[in-house]
Amino acid sequence: MSVMKFSLKSLFLTFLLFFMLPAFAENFSYETNAKTISAKVTSEKGKKYFYCRNNRKCSTEDVVNEYYEKKGYKVIKAGLPFWQTMFGYGYFEEIFSGNMNSINDLPLDFFKGRSFYESRKLIIDKKYKYLLSANLKTFMNQQILEYSDYRCRILGNDSPDKTYIYKSYFVKPLFQSFLAHVDNKMFAQITYRIAQNPSNNRAGLPDFVVWNEKEMKLVEAKRENEKISPKQLAWLNFFIDNNIPFEVIYVSSRK
Repeated sequence: MSVMKFSLKSLFLTFLLFFMLPAFAENFSYETNAKTISAKVTSEKGKKYFYCRNNRKCSTEDVVNEYYEKKGYKVIKAGLPFWQTMFGYGYFEEIFSGNMNSINDLPLDFFKGRSFYESRKLIIDKKYKYLLSANLKTFMNQQILEYSDYRCRILGNDSPDKTYIYKSYFVKPLFQSFLAHVDNKMFAQITYRIAQNPSNNRAGLPDFVVWNEKEMKLVEAKRENEKISPKQLAWLNFFIDNNIPFEVIYVSSRK
């Protein structure tokens, strides 16, 4: 009987160690960087909307954007489109170093997991080390000037209309302020993780980059009780491991 009790106890502890505690640790780790704000909710049925300033109907992301602007932060809408564009320009030469044909706008191995990185490891690692100490504003403006006419999905300009939009976006004071304030470590580590597996690692990045003269951080916007996706959680844990500042902002409803 004592042997059976010991075995059952050991089995329970093993289950707790390998299944329960890691999940708890993941949730606890990012929740320490979370906060909840509230906004007045509209009375419409269906998708939930809020009221922003001037009683404008707005989304969860709009509420969070306005929250940081009111606190004196500059705010850039980020997520996948923004950061894959930063990766595209930052690693342009490395991305297009091979496996191209006349039909596709991206290398043939771009969506083949880590093999993309493994076939370019030396030159990608070299660029990563360069980005850790480069003048990012000068470097990125040079890359954009040289490659912004190249039609490519990851540069956001795979059509003439988009090329015009992005060219005008890059010269705006807000984007130039981002380049002037972004920490080399933050920029280099985010784009390097994308480079290691572009097919998988582009998704899940936070909705915003916010900054003032004292700090810059990444911000994920969520409705109350909305879950963090597995790819978002992978990025949040990456930020924790690498001391990259971030917040998760939950928006609750008030009438």
